[in-house]
Amino acid sequence: GTYSVIVTDVNECTATLSVNITQSPTMLQLSETHTNLLCNGNTTASIDVTVITGTPQVTYAWSAGQTTQDISNLSAGTYTVIGTDALGCKDTLVVIITQPNIITANASINNVTCTGLNNGSISVTVSGGTPGYSYLWNTGATTQTISNLSPGTYTVTVTDANNCSTTTQGIITQPLSPLNSSQTH
Repeated sequence: GTYSVIVTDVNECTATLSVNITQSPTMLQLSETHTNLLCNGNTTASIDVTVITGTPQVTYAWSAGQTTQDISNLSAGTYTVIGTDALGCKDTLVVIITQPNIITANASINNVTCTGLNNGSISVTVSGGTPGYSYLWNTGATTQTISNLSPGTYTVTVTDANNCSTTTQGIITQPLSPLNSSQTH
C-alpha cells in the first residue's frame, strides 16, 4: 500500500513524503521435462527447464557444471539445477535420468548327435533392454531358435524395442569320428 509521513521541524514547517510499497513478484518456480536413456550406457538423455514464475533473467547452475537452461548428451544419474532470478529468488530441481538394464543374450546349444548329421540347434534367451526383441542370425534366420544345424559357429544379433542390440554366438560341435580299426597280422 501507500504510506505517508509528515515531518515537522521546530519552526512548524512541514514536509510530506509518500512511499508506495508494492508486493514483490511471485517466487521463482521452475519445472522440467526430460528424456531418459533408451539404451543402457548411452549419453542421449536431456533435461529442459521451464520458468513458471519469477523475475527475468534467470541464471542456472547445474551439478554437472553447465550454466545453460537446458542440458543434453547426458548419461544415467541424478542432476540438480539451481535457478536464480533477477531478484535473487532461487528454486532447485532434482532430475533422475534412468536407463534400461543392459541387454544380454545367452545361447543354449544342442550339438549334433552323430558325425555327418545336421540336427544341432541353438536357442537364445534374452534379458534386459526393452522387450519386443527381434533376432537376426548369420544364416539369415529371424527366429529365437534355429534348428537343423551342422557343426559350425552361428552368430545372432538381438535388437530390442528401442533399437538397442547385442550379439552372441553358439558353436555347434559333433562327436569325433570313430577311429578306423585295422588288424595287423
